[in-house]
Amino acid sequence: MPSRTEDRERELQEWVKKSKRPVALFIDDAHALKDDTLTGLKRLMEVIESDGGCLSVVLAGWPKRRNDLRRPKLEEIGMRTDTFSLDGITGSQRE
Repeated sequence: MPSRTEDRERELQEWVKKSKRPVALFIDDAHALKDDTLTGLKRLMEVIESDGGCLSVVLAGWPKRRNDLRRPKLEEIGMRTDTFSLDGITGSQRE
């Protein structure tokens, strides 16, 4: 991957365009991401979409991130998200 941000974006844009399929980016430990990173991901999704591609970002992390997305600083990003709670084994654990 190129070291310059613009070159990386352009290369990713071309890759998504060539694949002619929606692309999903999965990020684990998303609660540790900085706010600027979330803003950058939103911008990247918009750049890919403007070229006719589709990029979805799936953030997996603690419930803290959901609370962060409700703050005024991240409200625009929070309005574009769907939040799912994966409680998993809650209620079915053994003592």
